[in-house]
Amino acid sequence: MPVYVERCRRIGMVVPGYRGRQLGITLGGEPNPSKACNTSMRRALIVALFLSALACNRSKSSPPASSPDAARSTTPSAECPVTIPDGSHRAGDPAGLEHLGYGNGELWVALWPHGVVRATVDDLNQRGEIVMKFPWDRAVRGRLHITGRRIDAEAPPLRSHVPDYGLTGFQSTAVTFPTVGCWEVTGRVASQTSLTFVTSVTLSS
Repeated sequence: MPVYVERCRRIGMVVPGYRGRQLGITLGGEPNPSKACNTSMRRALIVALFLSALACNRSKSSPPASSPDAARSTTPSAECPVTIPDGSHRAGDPAGLEHLGYGNGELWVALWPHGVVRATVDDLNQRGEIVMKFPWDRAVRGRLHITGRRIDAEAPPLRSHVPDYGLTGFQSTAVTFPTVGCWEVTGRVASQTSLTFVTSVTLSS
């Protein structure tokens, strides 16, 4: 079994690209939660992480509550310059990013196949926003910070939850997309190292 799959199982993630385990990544509120085994448990874990993010008092204040259909309020553009995984990773691929890796020699992330996030209703939080996990790997020392914006229409900025995985190496993250659409996401470590990618976020029932 690939390292990435085993690591994701330990932290409650479902690996993109492994059909039979859903092309989605569900959430765990703690770095090592019990593995989600049914739909109701996945929904409970999503809510738990959302409440945890609120308690952390992130640097950006949360937007007003929206309806359960918030993520569907606008449709993604047919043209989105998505970033395609190129299979790059740190030497030896200690984070197990494999063919989904994308990076610049200092920072890497596992992207969705073909650059398209395929979310389902199980990936929605209580506000109707899409919450997905993105594994990262760091060759430089420092905390990872994630920012992003929708580039094909107006939308609130994305939010992120970055639990403590130390200062280097593998880093699990949860990214909240307020709507579907074409999103530009940037991960930054320290002041000089950053990695930006574009992904199309979709939602199906």
